[in-house]
Amino acid sequence: MKAQRGFVALLMMVLVAVGVFGAMAAWVASEPPPSKQSINQQVLMQAREALLAYVAVSGDPAKVLTQKTRLPCPDKDGDGAADTAPDSSHCGITRQPEIGLLPWKTLGLAPLRDADGECLWYAVSGDFKDANVDPSAVPPPIAVNADTDGAITVTNEAGSSLATKLVAVVFAPGAKLGSQVRTNSAMIGADRPCATPTGATPNGGAAADVAGYLDSGKIDITVTPPTITFIQLTGTVDKQSELNDQLAWITTDDYAAIAMQRNTAVLKTAFTSAVTAASAGGRWPFAAAKPGDMCEQGRYSGFLPTSCIYVHPTSGETLSFALGTPKAMLDDDWPELAFYAVAPGCAFSASGCTPATGPALSLPTNATAKAVMLMRGRQQPSLGCPLSTAPTLWEKWLPCIESPNQSELLDPMTLKTRTFITPDRRPVSNDILEELK
Repeated sequence: MKAQRGFVALLMMVLVAVGVFGAMAAWVASEPPPSKQSINQQVLMQAREALLAYVAVSGDPAKVLTQKTRLPCPDKDGDGAADTAPDSSHCGITRQPEIGLLPWKTLGLAPLRDADGECLWYAVSGDFKDANVDPSAVPPPIAVNADTDGAITVTNEAGSSLATKLVAVVFAPGAKLGSQVRTNSAMIGADRPCATPTGATPNGGAAADVAGYLDSGKIDITVTPPTITFIQLTGTVDKQSELNDQLAWITTDDYAAIAMQRNTAVLKTAFTSAVTAASAGGRWPFAAAKPGDMCEQGRYSGFLPTSCIYVHPTSGETLSFALGTPKAMLDDDWPELAFYAVAPGCAFSASGCTPATGPALSLPTNATAKAVMLMRGRQQPSLGCPLSTAPTLWEKWLPCIESPNQSELLDPMTLKTRTFITPDRRPVSNDILEELK
């Protein structure tokens, strides 16, 4: 009898377990499959993050000290790689925005596809493309740093702006609409990889099919730099028969945040190396009075100097400093965004570098620092930070800094203790504080 009861209890447990698992299976089976929109969102975000990673290393980690901070050119011939040839059919027109396929090979990605099996497309603002542009081209290329605006706009179907001054946009083109003609669909359609098959001749007309894949993309060449506008369907107006692209974009703030981190580290390395090469007994140059300028003798706070020559009144020795490299940093005016302060006990006027002698330069990590670099981020509209045309008064530049560190840069010729604090994180502040040693 006990054995029967034990068997019945065991049977009941099995039935309950089967019922639970059956209910779970039914629940899982009832879960709807991911929507096309969510699938597209995932691949678009993957592409977007890869593009930002490219900014961080400029495509080649081994050349991070010498390459400019740019985004790759689109793939124009369907081989999966960015096309940088300096001609009008590729990425070579100065300041011209470019549209093509996402260069997945260049980004180290698999050939990403949207929910309809189509290859992803990509547009980059003209000033931000990593192209082999002739420096003597007309119009000439410009310096690109955290203050540079993109030239891409995204609106909704009603024409209202969703985002402006964008650096890049990635597209999931979706299924072919009735009005679209995809002449090269055999080459880049759903039955092919997002590149030409191995051993095949690259499809030179891949990017020429842009109108067959993207629902919008109006370029205005009457302005400088040329702008381009795309449309993102939001449901504001019933235009689903005309628009089915799904977009993800990179803003100027997104670009600036990544480029700032990368170029702050590069500039710090270059500056400290130049100080070491100066053979000045470990002493540090005075600050500059203007962005990207030579030092001013006796100035302990200001901008990061690009050069400095000082004849020591006691020893008679001539101390010189020159920030000659990396050229890419100088060409893009990144030193102009860097503020700087030096401890009087380590300046060129001192007999040696003893930061504890005289007024201190204090940081959160070191109460007796030798020097400090404060990189300001992208100009905040509400702060009144001037543009690159330098104002005559030094104090006009201080609103570029969002933190209390402003006051520590005042009285640049005065021997006084200066105490810098770690800037708040974005979006409160986009400054970066670095000790130089």
